[in-house]
Amino acid sequence: MANGTWDWDNATRNDTRADVYDASLVIEHLLRQAANVLGTSTD
Repeated sequence: MANGTWDWDNATRNDTRADVYDASLVIEHLLRQAANVLGTSTD
């Protein structure tokens, strides 16, 4: 997260086999919500 921006293009996909998969979905959702509130593009 350089300069206050998340690098969506280089973020890896969530591994459905990972023990923390459910938590990763919540984290992704919260990051996208924060970006939306801050007016940062997630595309």
